[in-house]
Amino acid sequence: MLLMSMSAMATNKIYVTQAGASLVFDVLQDGDGNMIGNSTTASTASGSATNFNIDQVGDSNIITFDIHGDSFTGVWSTTGNSNNIDFNCDSADATSGCDSVNAVITFAGNSQDIDLDIGLTSSKSGDNADIDIVGASGTDSTVVAATIDGTSAVLTLTIAGDSNNYLINIDDNGDVNGHTLIMTQTGITADVDVVQSGSYDNIATYITTGDSQNIDITQTAGGTATVTSSGSTSSAVKTINLLQSGHAVFNTVGTILGQTSSGLAGAGGTYDIDQTSTGTINLDVNAASANVSIEQTSTGTVHIDAAGASFTADIDQDNASTISLNKGAKIEKFFRIVKKIRKKTDIPLVLMTYTNVLYAQGYAKFMSKAKSAGIDGLILPDMSIEESKDYLKSARKNNLDTILLVSPNTNNARLKKIAKASTGFLYMVAVFGTTGVQTKIHKYTIDSIKNAKKIVGGKLPIGIGFGVSSRFFVF
Repeated sequence: MLLMSMSAMATNKIYVTQAGASLVFDVLQDGDGNMIGNSTTASTASGSATNFNIDQVGDSNIITFDIHGDSFTGVWSTTGNSNNIDFNCDSADATSGCDSVNAVITFAGNSQDIDLDIGLTSSKSGDNADIDIVGASGTDSTVVAATIDGTSAVLTLTIAGDSNNYLINIDDNGDVNGHTLIMTQTGITADVDVVQSGSYDNIATYITTGDSQNIDITQTAGGTATVTSSGSTSSAVKTINLLQSGHAVFNTVGTILGQTSSGLAGAGGTYDIDQTSTGTINLDVNAASANVSIEQTSTGTVHIDAAGASFTADIDQDNASTISLNKGAKIEKFFRIVKKIRKKTDIPLVLMTYTNVLYAQGYAKFMSKAKSAGIDGLILPDMSIEESKDYLKSARKNNLDTILLVSPNTNNARLKKIAKASTGFLYMVAVFGTTGVQTKIHKYTIDSIKNAKKIVGGKLPIGIGFGVSSRFFVF
């Protein structure tokens, strides 16, 4: 074990050459211009089970290390400005490896330069590498370059500061699987470039807060990318570009390794998503004036939940791709609003919606929630009498009125069947065609109302809708 403490009175330099196993190296340097290795001559550690703990306080300090061996543990900490950390485990030595490397790099101060290379030689890998890079709040103008090659490698970056630059490359050879990037960036004017290669099970989770950021994420083969973005403004737009080419999934909702995404938020954000092989995109856009461009050149699926105002999407899909869009109110939020209304009035509340809204949750589940919220009846314009069995059964069970629709061209036999299934009232569509302002009541409307009243025989009220544009029409 080697323990050193260097004073701040002079520039201190340390060069370490270690051959063998089980070295423990603890160093504290206090002052400016200190070096462990230097920018051209690195300290080296050859062997396994090596443990380095280095703490530098001051400006313009340098830590440069080359590691030849497995089971390395290193903790580097710098406090000050313009410091440089260069950590490599990419030896050409055919007998050495870079597996089970565990490194924690923390820094506080501006203009840091962090360069990390793990397992880049074609015959080497950084399997099971676990690297954490943490920049304290206010770490501005920092450059982080990290390249890791290895199965089950995990790189975690958590940095708060402005004008930072990131160059991240995971699995440069594209020959291993199961590596993970977890990145959290807080601040403005960041420039982020991430390339993640490999075959399957690769994960990139990116959480970004701040405006004027430019983020490029490329997954060249199978992977899942999850992005949370907030803080963009209309005058300082954030741009996110994602390219996935193989068995790809892009999410803006979900939890991966404890990191939870809640969507793309922030005014004026621009998001460009390209998938060139079979892919799935699950996009939650709750940002105002968001602009989304999506291109899928193979079989793909896009799900968009767009709650933001003035949301714009340009989507290009080929080869039997599918898309679904949800824009507007959430069901649970709607029911909460109904409950508030119900506390203030006993007036019957009728919900008009489409059948697929109920079908997606299940008729029984949806109607139970509706009744509990205070809804009294339902109008489903696209519910046909022929397919209403399950719908009517659930409605009766929950004591909800089923208000079905008839029109002027509904024949008498069908009108009798619809009227028998209706409760609350029968909805008479008054005109042919679509809704809109009418200048008069048509004769066929009056005839249809009289005919419906005759068939119903006073057992059910008849409500008139469509084309009733003036109170004079009622009288």
